[in-house]
Amino acid sequence: TLSASCVLTGGRAVLEYETGINIYHNPARENINIRQKNGALDILKIQLINPYGQVVFENSDLKEITSEINIPANDFTTGVYYLRIIEGNGVKTFKVLVGK
Repeated sequence: TLSASCVLTGGRAVLEYETGINIYHNPARENINIRQKNGALDILKIQLINPYGQVVFENSDLKEITSEINIPANDFTTGVYYLRIIEGNGVKTFKVLVGK
Protein backbone atom coordinates (compact mmCIF):
# COMPACT_ATOMS: atom_id res chain seq x y z
CA THR A 1 0.00 0.00 0.00
CA LEU A 2 1.30 3.43 -0.97
CA SER A 3 0.60 6.32 1.34
CA ALA A 4 0.10 9.83 0.06
CA SER A 5 -0.40 13.30 1.39
CA CYS A 6 -2.47 15.96 -0.30
CA VAL A 7 -0.88 19.39 -0.64
CA LEU A 8 -2.58 22.50 -2.00
CA THR A 9 -0.22 24.26 -4.39
CA GLY A 10 -1.34 27.31 -6.31
CA GLY A 11 -5.00 26.42 -5.79
CA ARG A 12 -4.64 22.83 -6.98
CA ALA A 13 -4.45 19.57 -5.05
CA VAL A 14 -1.25 17.61 -5.60
CA LEU A 15 -0.92 14.05 -4.36
CA GLU A 16 2.58 13.49 -3.03
CA TYR A 17 3.29 9.79 -2.72
CA GLU A 18 5.99 8.31 -0.51
CA THR A 19 7.65 7.19 -3.75
CA GLY A 20 8.52 10.81 -4.58
CA ILE A 21 6.04 10.97 -7.47
CA ASN A 22 3.48 13.80 -7.62
CA ILE A 23 0.27 13.26 -9.61
CA TYR A 24 -2.12 16.11 -10.27
CA HIS A 25 -4.94 17.05 -11.15
CA ASN A 26 -6.90 14.35 -9.40
CA PRO A 27 -9.71 14.36 -10.36
CA ALA A 28 -8.46 15.26 -13.81
CA ARG A 29 -10.52 17.17 -16.34
CA GLU A 30 -7.99 18.15 -18.99
CA ASN A 31 -4.60 16.66 -18.06
CA ILE A 32 -3.02 14.18 -15.69
CA ASN A 33 0.45 15.45 -14.79
CA ILE A 34 3.25 13.33 -13.37
CA ARG A 35 6.31 14.86 -11.73
CA GLN A 36 9.03 13.43 -9.54
CA LYS A 37 9.89 15.49 -6.47
CA ASN A 38 13.62 15.39 -7.12
CA GLY A 39 13.05 16.64 -10.68
CA ALA A 40 14.70 13.76 -12.56
CA LEU A 41 12.31 11.25 -14.11
CA ASP A 42 13.46 7.65 -14.35
CA ILE A 43 10.23 6.43 -15.94
CA LEU A 44 10.47 3.88 -18.74
CA LYS A 45 6.77 3.58 -19.57
CA ILE A 46 3.42 4.92 -18.41
CA GLN A 47 0.04 3.31 -18.97
CA LEU A 48 -3.47 4.48 -18.16
CA ILE A 49 -5.82 1.54 -17.61
CA ASN A 50 -9.62 1.72 -17.52
CA PRO A 51 -11.76 -0.23 -15.00
CA TYR A 52 -12.05 -3.11 -17.51
CA GLY A 53 -8.29 -3.63 -17.59
CA GLN A 54 -7.83 -2.11 -21.04
CA VAL A 55 -4.81 0.10 -21.67
CA VAL A 56 -6.32 3.33 -23.02
CA PHE A 57 -3.08 5.33 -23.07
CA GLU A 58 0.53 4.22 -23.25
CA ASN A 59 3.81 6.05 -23.73
CA SER A 60 7.27 4.51 -23.67
CA ASP A 61 9.00 7.29 -25.61
CA LEU A 62 10.05 9.20 -22.50
CA LYS A 63 13.80 9.63 -22.96
CA GLU A 64 13.54 13.35 -23.80
CA ILE A 65 11.21 14.19 -20.91
CA THR A 66 13.15 15.41 -17.89
CA SER A 67 10.70 17.03 -15.50
CA GLU A 68 7.00 16.39 -16.17
CA ILE A 69 4.76 14.04 -18.15
CA ASN A 70 1.31 15.19 -19.29
CA ILE A 71 -1.48 12.79 -20.23
CA PRO A 72 -4.46 14.41 -22.00
CA ALA A 73 -7.55 13.30 -20.05
CA ASN A 74 -10.31 15.15 -21.87
CA ASP A 75 -10.84 12.25 -24.33
CA PHE A 76 -11.55 9.71 -21.58
CA THR A 77 -14.96 9.02 -20.11
CA THR A 78 -15.64 9.94 -16.49
CA GLY A 79 -14.54 7.27 -14.05
CA VAL A 80 -11.73 5.59 -12.15
CA TYR A 81 -8.52 4.74 -13.98
CA TYR A 82 -5.24 3.19 -12.90
CA LEU A 83 -1.98 4.89 -13.75
CA ARG A 84 0.82 2.34 -14.07
CA ILE A 85 4.33 3.79 -13.92
CA ILE A 86 7.17 1.48 -14.92
CA GLU A 87 10.55 2.61 -13.66
CA GLY A 88 14.00 1.06 -13.69
CA ASN A 89 13.46 -0.17 -10.12
CA GLY A 90 9.89 -1.53 -10.41
CA VAL A 91 6.25 -0.84 -11.19
CA LYS A 92 3.94 1.51 -9.29
CA THR A 93 0.17 1.80 -9.76
CA PHE A 94 -1.95 4.80 -8.71
CA LYS A 95 -5.71 5.41 -8.79
CA VAL A 96 -6.72 8.46 -10.85
CA LEU A 97 -10.19 9.94 -11.26
CA VAL A 98 -11.26 11.48 -14.55
CA GLY A 99 -14.22 13.84 -14.37
CA LYS A 100 -15.85 16.28 -16.75
